[in-house]
Amino acid sequence: MTKYNGLALSPGLELGTLCFLQSPCNWERKRIAPDEIDSELEKLDASLQATRQELLQLKSRLDQNVGGTTAEILDFQILLTKDPYLINPIHRKITIDCKQAGWALEETLEEIRASINNLKDIFFRERFSDFLDLGNRVLQHINECRLCSYWQTAERLIIAARTLLPSQTVDLPEGRVIGFITQRGGVTGHAAILARSMGIPLVSGIYDLFERGLTGDPIILDGYRGAVIHHPSGEQLESYQRVKEILLKRKALEKADSAAPAITLDGLPIHLLANINSDGDVPQVLQMGAEGVGLYRTELHYLHRMEFADEEEQYQNYKKIALQLSGAPFVIRTLDIGGDKLVPGDFGTKEPNPNLGYRAIRISLREPGLFAAQLRAIYRSALYGAVQVLFPMVSSLEQVVAIKKIINEVVGDLQRAGIPCREKIPMGIMIEIPSAAIRIDSFLQEVDFVSVGTNDLIQYTLAVDRGNEVVSELYQPADPAVLHLLAQIGRAAHKAGKEASICGEMAGDPLYTELLLGLGFRRLSMSPAFIEPVKARIRHIDLADAEKFADRLLGCRFADEVQIMLERRIHDILVTNTDL
Repeated sequence: MTKYNGLALSPGLELGTLCFLQSPCNWERKRIAPDEIDSELEKLDASLQATRQELLQLKSRLDQNVGGTTAEILDFQILLTKDPYLINPIHRKITIDCKQAGWALEETLEEIRASINNLKDIFFRERFSDFLDLGNRVLQHINECRLCSYWQTAERLIIAARTLLPSQTVDLPEGRVIGFITQRGGVTGHAAILARSMGIPLVSGIYDLFERGLTGDPIILDGYRGAVIHHPSGEQLESYQRVKEILLKRKALEKADSAAPAITLDGLPIHLLANINSDGDVPQVLQMGAEGVGLYRTELHYLHRMEFADEEEQYQNYKKIALQLSGAPFVIRTLDIGGDKLVPGDFGTKEPNPNLGYRAIRISLREPGLFAAQLRAIYRSALYGAVQVLFPMVSSLEQVVAIKKIINEVVGDLQRAGIPCREKIPMGIMIEIPSAAIRIDSFLQEVDFVSVGTNDLIQYTLAVDRGNEVVSELYQPADPAVLHLLAQIGRAAHKAGKEASICGEMAGDPLYTELLLGLGFRRLSMSPAFIEPVKARIRHIDLADAEKFADRLLGCRFADEVQIMLERRIHDILVTNTDL
């Protein structure tokens, strides 16, 4: 028995059979004769077309099974099959250098890798997986080979890959792949997003297993704590069975509570909303029982196009969602680009420290044309629903004053031009930077509501990049410093009579639900998939007890103390308090 600890990227607990995802496709790089150039180009084009058809079929399957924005992850690869940025260099290497199509493709991919790595931007470094994924598929067609077929007959497979590529994640047999293990990958990677959407656990940062494990070995995969147990002992197998029973009971409770309102035991309603990435997510939001949209990440509207939409396109997009929501709350966050997020064009991608640099509201305030176009679209769309506007990465009152001035100018311009719009809509800011949390009282005097982005607030408070495997264990939502900032925000908002919501990952984790309610938060926004478990947790919480429990946690000196108390509090619901 060997236990490996890594990074939990998708939750779940499974016992299965290890299967290494490897390609047996070996081929020789060689030059071709000049009279073979046309046939080699035809082979490349045929391989690109075959790959495109495969990806379209995969997208259709994913759209039917998961839906929403998740299926759109493959769109970028589909576009690449006809993109001159990728194809033209390959053609040149074939026609000018007389290189075999596969060789030319590999060289082009290496050049793209070097170019992307030089950007020093985690988002773009992770985007190379799309190029690599597509390249592997095209190479398989060029060289008429296929990946290992072991999984075609085995059951309950846990797939291990050094890097799990997006289309591989959805191209495996349905119903028999129950988990993923990788050496590399972060929480924002497409494989992690897909795994979470599919409800399959994923643990990353596991290295030694690839030297010691064999296809066919028994594995316990713990996607809650980021653990992999190779050749589990009898005691561990018994513990696994106990925990699985707890999980099944938990799922049954969640299903039973899913149709009931999110009300605490003492009768307090808690508002559960959803975070979305596109209009395609709205049907799932409504199906899962969310009261509306608490965060629309507008920047992801540009995910596969790498350019900014104009005012009219944004207006039509926001209007469509507002109409779909039929008067339910619709919070639109303005562009949150830069740092580890999408950056169309040249907006600081070469910064030495992009997370502390030119991003989010800082870009919007320096790009008045870009900012005004989005605000015009938002205030026009507000005629069709309960639209609210939210501004990310705010760190100073001066920024709030500047934002309000631009809003007044935008609304005035629309009215003078005779363009219908709503003159006033609720305006809020995201609390993600400690400076905003510390001065929360002053900010609450200037805005209608605040929304706490716990992911960035934790990162900036503790100075930890949660996507960095080397220091990821230091990223602690339960750290006392984080708890005290959350308490300060929640209680200040309650005193001021203003709404304060949580929209980071803590909102969707039942482990923290009682704590957040005890700190004064009554509005939680999360991925639609997490609404059921959080609602089930809320229905078993007494608010007076939650407030006392939160006070006890605020008295802790160490993060470990907080974590243990949280786990013990719901040990019969969650699996984190086990001895696997």
